[in-house]
Amino acid sequence: MLSEAAVHVQWDPERSLRGAALNHYSIQVGIGRHLIRTFTDDWVVSVTDLTPQVHKAASLIRAGHAAKSQRLFPSERVYPLPRALEDRLARSA
Repeated sequence: MLSEAAVHVQWDPERSLRGAALNHYSIQVGIGRHLIRTFTDDWVVSVTDLTPQVHKAASLIRAGHAAKSQRLFPSERVYPLPRALEDRLARSA
């Protein structure tokens, strides 16, 4: 049952800065309730508030400068996986 799973994984469409679905998917990983305390107490070492960057990006997008808004955020990269895991994930998509 999903509510009792330690971890759950699902494929979600990537989104543009305007929120439109893109033509590729990424894995969204969620942790179950019993891991949340471990996550918050042991694994998280810092939290960064990106609210100012998001507000500035939204303003740039509204002004027609979407390319400039992308520079406010780190570029995404493909996370390297062992081939066997990559194959297994591809089969679940």
